[in-house]
Amino acid sequence: MNGKRLSLAAVMALSLLTLLGLESCSKNNSSSYQTDGTLTATVNGSAYSAKSYVVAALVTTLTPQIIVEGDSITNSDTTRIQVAVPSNFPVNQATSVDTSAYAGAVGLSYYRRGVTYVAYAGNYDSHGDITLSSLDTVSHHIAGTFSGVLYAAASDSVVVTNGAFNSSYQVP
Repeated sequence: MNGKRLSLAAVMALSLLTLLGLESCSKNNSSSYQTDGTLTATVNGSAYSAKSYVVAALVTTLTPQIIVEGDSITNSDTTRIQVAVPSNFPVNQATSVDTSAYAGAVGLSYYRRGVTYVAYAGNYDSHGDITLSSLDTVSHHIAGTFSGVLYAAASDSVVVTNGAFNSSYQVP
């Protein structure tokens, strides 16, 4: 079980590091991965909206994934929600982040004040669902909904409901 958590943590860390790199690119003018899009949710009963930007890209490490990330930066405080799905994820079908068919390649994360809460298969008691309403791999557009209970540690969690995203995505 610890090996499974470790490998999932490695995949998640790789995804996070990849998008952090993409964010760096979007903050300078040399290569922008910032996309037109929206990401909203309710986190522990409070409305969340990616007010600063949405970053979405096809990441081709390990299992090809499309990762949509919405950041909100206010008063020097950054919060971030990230939705990761494999590039062959089904459309119009609610899929659990716990499904073994996509283990480690589908998940949700929420970052606040230096703590990352995650819902990937095998991560504590985390659970959640993602439903894609559209995935257009030709014009690079993705939209869907999500919800879940995400844990940072066995006893610290956030509840995410009413999540929705709609974004174009970049192909590096």
